[in-house]
Amino acid sequence: MQKAILIMAATVPTGDGTRPATSAITAPCKPGTLSRRRDLVKKENCCHANRLDKRRHRRHDWVMNKRRRRSLPGDFWIWLTWIIFSVATNLTAAETISLPSVNSNFMLYRYSQNDLGPTYTPQSTTLKLWAPTSSKVEVALFEQADSTSFSATPMTCDRHGIWSVTMTGNLDGKYYRYQIALPGADGSPPTVVQVNDPYARGCSANTGKTLIYEPAKTNPEGWEQDQYVRLRHNVDAVLYEVHVRDFSINRNSGIAQRGKFLGMVETGTRTAEGQKSGLDHLAELGITHVHLLPVNDYAGGDERQKADEYTWYNWGYDPVLYATPEGSYAREPDGTARQREFKQLVQTFHQHQIGVVVDVVFNHTASTGSGLFPSSTRFSPDTITAPMPPATTPMEPAAGMNSPRNGPWPGNSSWIASSIG
Repeated sequence: MQKAILIMAATVPTGDGTRPATSAITAPCKPGTLSRRRDLVKKENCCHANRLDKRRHRRHDWVMNKRRRRSLPGDFWIWLTWIIFSVATNLTAAETISLPSVNSNFMLYRYSQNDLGPTYTPQSTTLKLWAPTSSKVEVALFEQADSTSFSATPMTCDRHGIWSVTMTGNLDGKYYRYQIALPGADGSPPTVVQVNDPYARGCSANTGKTLIYEPAKTNPEGWEQDQYVRLRHNVDAVLYEVHVRDFSINRNSGIAQRGKFLGMVETGTRTAEGQKSGLDHLAELGITHVHLLPVNDYAGGDERQKADEYTWYNWGYDPVLYATPEGSYAREPDGTARQREFKQLVQTFHQHQIGVVVDVVFNHTASTGSGLFPSSTRFSPDTITAPMPPATTPMEPAAGMNSPRNGPWPGNSSWIASSIG
């Protein structure tokens, strides 16, 4: 008589009586018995499967609770996104804020041109400002940085919320601000404010007034041929993060232009102990790039104070004018010295094969709603940030933000360099 091992599926009660188990059964088999017992096993398995399909059965419930949850189909998310987008882009101001008759459709107010702010020629200057919720905008033109009297020129608004005006004559060296009327809520009189141009490339000391100037006059010799430093592999970059003022402000640095743009790139300087300082020190370190803490115009501090007179300290994370270099780093805060000297800094670093990376802090504001910063809340109260124009120039990638308005803000130092002309 032959013997065979038969493995039969059986339900062995456990603690909760719900977990199936198997048991090995050894039994003597006569010829033909093994095939009959296989049929019995198949029948038993079929009975188990039938019981699992019955709802409110403990085995059915256990299996269903352990199954993988099905995700919603991709088409559902596509349709949901489209519905939300359609609703959001067709809301009016009456449905979202307290300013009636102003359409807040951001697609309508989208502006992709690179001409916001002043566009200068010797024959005329065109000024453009994005201020879709303003009811009236005028240009207040000043002869000097310290002038109090001004001439007012009205601007016109297009359907995209862009106010513009072209003023004839050579306005190189003139200062200006915008005089803006915002509609009052619930029939109240409009609010009139005078603010700086957030797209300006220049300003007077301490951001008193924004400046119109000829960009070509600020270019150092050879600027048009300047190229940023390229690496074969980006991972090969060796960065030296530095604050412009801190780098050379010490009296023992041996640098003449202490705390200034030009002080960073002085060569042939030594400390009191005879060690290299300035640009020579950076070169001997073997770095590939300098990463400058914010160099755009910021609110803190008095730009007129000299290196030995500083009564303040600021890293620059309270920007006022994003496209204008900081005046305290220039030899003269009025006029165009800050633009020219910043370009000289960039060019000199490049000539020594050191790239320049700028910490761009578009997500920072010195103040909102009031104060000296011409924040977009003064132009468009229903928005957080006004659109910033793109630009390109030969410089290195840097930290930046993306615009919620018209695509990427330039996340690199090229934006401020090309913005200043």
